[in-house]
Amino acid sequence: MTSPNLSARTIIPFIANIFERRGSESYLGEAVTMSEHMLQSAVLAEGAGADENLVAAALLHDVGRAGELGPGPAFRPTPAGRLLGHVQLGLRLVEERPAGLDRRARAELLHAIAPHHDARGARTAEAAVLYHANQLDAVAATRPVDEP
Repeated sequence: MTSPNLSARTIIPFIANIFERRGSESYLGEAVTMSEHMLQSAVLAEGAGADENLVAAALLHDVGRAGELGPGPAFRPTPAGRLLGHVQLGLRLVEERPAGLDRRARAELLHAIAPHHDARGARTAEAAVLYHANQLDAVAATRPVDEP
């Protein structure tokens, strides 16, 4: 699949393609896959009353992992991943595909993704919600499961 411009019509196929290619991989050795983590973050954001832009940001917040890391089980960093990291790579993916998004919506989407590892960078409630949804999902993914 070629890299489409992101719009209401193309965002689902864009995300589905990434999930298809890399989503079934273990999420950095955790008990969830990359697609499960991104979906769970989106469900948490939606449960908090998020609008569709924030749910899209939750789905896309770790999209840069596909370019940051090679395939599992080693998950070795790629050259770009080592230098830029998944946040910058993900922002590039979104920024390069602006069709159908007005400037404000694109800026809000990018801003929600950018500080998802650092709440101090959140300048909007949406960015703070995504930060916390990401953190909650990370805690849930690393919590030991009690054996019966």
